[in-house]
Amino acid sequence: MCQKFSVFLVISCFLAGCGGGNHEEVVDDMIIEMNNMVSLLEKIESAEDAMVAKDKLQAVAARMKAIKNKGDRMKKPSATTKKRIDEKIKAATVELGPRMNAISLKMSQPEIADIMGSEKPWAEIFGE
Repeated sequence: MCQKFSVFLVISCFLAGCGGGNHEEVVDDMIIEMNNMVSLLEKIESAEDAMVAKDKLQAVAARMKAIKNKGDRMKKPSATTKKRIDEKIKAATVELGPRMNAISLKMSQPEIADIMGSEKPWAEIFGE
């Protein structure tokens, strides 16, 4: 999971480096969806919770993919915009990093891992 968060940051940095349109909005939207994903994952304590969360996580993943695609079509931002984006990414890292570490431990529980399995909602976005 921590690895997934690192990949998210790389994607966010890539979004920050692509351009045209509102770069900050794209990064803000991705951070919102990462928070949504983390919040859903934090609520998983059992196999039943994982089953309930699965569809919701897939919806979050679809929104994240759409945001990534939007960022991929953008041109390079100005230096000022890139600096603001980098600050947002750094703040998200500080907030989400510890939460993702805690989730990683829960997701390794066999009964939860079996349900999340190869259909991890982030796999399509983060390339697992």
